[in-house]
Amino acid sequence: MVCVNEGEELLIELAERLDDGADYSDLLDLWLKKDGHVVKNPGRPLVELEKVAIPDFDPVRIVHINDDQLRRDFYPLWAGTQYPIMTQRGCPFSCSFCVESVYQDMFGKKNSLRRRSVDVTIAELVEAKRKYRIPQVMFYDDVFTVNPRWLREFAPRYKREVGLPFWCYTYPTTTRKEDILLLKDAGLHSITMGIQSGSEEILANDFNRPVSQRKAIEAAQTLVECGVETYFDLITKVHFEKEDDCRKTFDFLLELPRELKTVGFAEMVSFPKYGYTDKVNGEGASVTLSDRDYAYYHKLYFLTRTNLPRRVVKMMGNSRLVRRFPSLIDPMLPKQLPFFFLLEKNDPYATEALNTPIGQAVIPGGRLDRGAPPAEVQARL
Repeated sequence: MVCVNEGEELLIELAERLDDGADYSDLLDLWLKKDGHVVKNPGRPLVELEKVAIPDFDPVRIVHINDDQLRRDFYPLWAGTQYPIMTQRGCPFSCSFCVESVYQDMFGKKNSLRRRSVDVTIAELVEAKRKYRIPQVMFYDDVFTVNPRWLREFAPRYKREVGLPFWCYTYPTTTRKEDILLLKDAGLHSITMGIQSGSEEILANDFNRPVSQRKAIEAAQTLVECGVETYFDLITKVHFEKEDDCRKTFDFLLELPRELKTVGFAEMVSFPKYGYTDKVNGEGASVTLSDRDYAYYHKLYFLTRTNLPRRVVKMMGNSRLVRRFPSLIDPMLPKQLPFFFLLEKNDPYATEALNTPIGQAVIPGGRLDRGAPPAEVQARL
């Protein structure tokens, strides 16, 4: 069976039917196989976020379903280190590779973007701070910095009632200096901005994300001026990407303030029914650059984040010898590179990353250890 909507109401009704031994094949939002046929029940209206209960992760009272097991001793990976939360569902943007574009097709762009009230958001965080003794908050909204009016109501209350450091996502066109300064005063200690590519053609034509290089650099400069530690995202191994696009990304990163950091590069994945995937299938596109090509450009991208003079980095990027022997870049790179997005079989950094203390603590044997209590995780770190 599959839930084709948000699921809160369906989950309750399904549990009740199962508990009663009753038929559940007619539940709204549920698709399932019955008597050899696929039953596609209609969906229900989107849930009102104000009516969604505050999550309860109590390790004693609550039974967790994890790895197909019912467990009472389950500790979330974040326990004792952070508290993950989303204040909204949906996104004002429609990137072709993102699930939010699919939701917009399903529910309408206006209806799919909803945000919880400041009252409800603060209430959850106050309770989480009391129960879990968390040191920081992670806001996983697709773009936290939308809706300045909401932010300006939220920031002073968060500072007064929660008072914990926090992290969030931003977007180049929603990064306003006055709001960033307000959030910093409330506790914003770091932020991640999606950039995805330095090629405006890839952004506009393939990602449905028409953001100019100039706007992205201006937003980056704003974050640096505000004194907020900033990370950025890039997507690599894009089906439509040619060497010229990688070169444009390298040139763009040379102009991006050095203060911006990266935790690696996410490899593009095509999911069915996404706009990006439809274009890939429609044009019969494939990744044209080799793993060796990408290893070379990844090293160049990392090189732009070092303290080497820009002229030296540019010279390395223009060198035919370096293009032929990318390993010449290695001595100039940090010894321990980010690994979270580099765990692929042909990546030259993957083995070294997994052998670091943090790599072994977070991904022992190559698998996320989501069942370890906080004390055990901390001991292994």
